[in-house]
Formats: sequence, structure tokens, C-alpha cells
Amino acid sequence: SSSSEAEVAEEDWRIAKLFGVADKATPEEFAALLGEVGTKNAVVHGSMMLDPLVARSHFVVMALLDADDGSLAECVEARKDLLKAAVAAGGAGAGAALVSAMESWVCTEVAVGHARETAITSFDK
Repeated sequence: SSSSEAEVAEEDWRIAKLFGVADKATPEEFAALLGEVGTKNAVVHGSMMLDPLVARSHFVVMALLDADDGSLAECVEARKDLLKAAVAAGGAGAGAALVSAMESWVCTEVAVGHARETAITSFDK
């Protein structure tokens, strides 16, 4: 099997659903949909994730951030309202979980080299 097939198999269906509405939904609608899709049987990086905050934050980051759209800071700035709504609706610990998910995204999704170093230094801002 090809690596692209493996990547598709590893991605949780909720990421595609959230990605599909991200450009159309208001922040409140996005946060509501995030709550509706839930985290039961969540797949994060190809493995079952039982921690709902980690799974939820992973879905948000994977749906909203794209390394091809610019630096981490630029991606966060472009999606700031949706990210803030997701954290506000996520309850205690949602902000820390989102930062952890962003760090994981930088380390797994952003290409090694200058782009990754730039993304990592974005955490300083």
C-alpha cells in the first residue's frame, strides 16, 4: 500500500468535516460543530485517543492550520477567531491542549528545515 493510502486511513473523519466548514462557518458555528462531532473513538496520529481534550484540539489544528498557508503565526492569525471560539467552548484545559496540538502539528506536519524552524520560533510570539 502507498503512504498516501496510509495517511488517509490514519486521518479521523472529523478533521475533514471540520475542514469543510471552516471557511463558511462563524466561530460560534464551528465551535458548535466541534462539540457535535465529539471525540468518541478518536484517531490521533494513527492511534486511538481516549483523552477528549487532546483529540478535540488535534481535530481543530488539523482542520484549521496548513503549513502551505504560511508560518504558524500567519496561520494562527488567519484562523484566530475560530481558534478562540474552539478554546472558549472547550472548557478547562482547552487552551493548553490546543498549544500542545499546535506543537505536535509543527513536529509532525511541517517539513523539516527552514519552515519547521520558522514555525517553532513562532511560539515565541
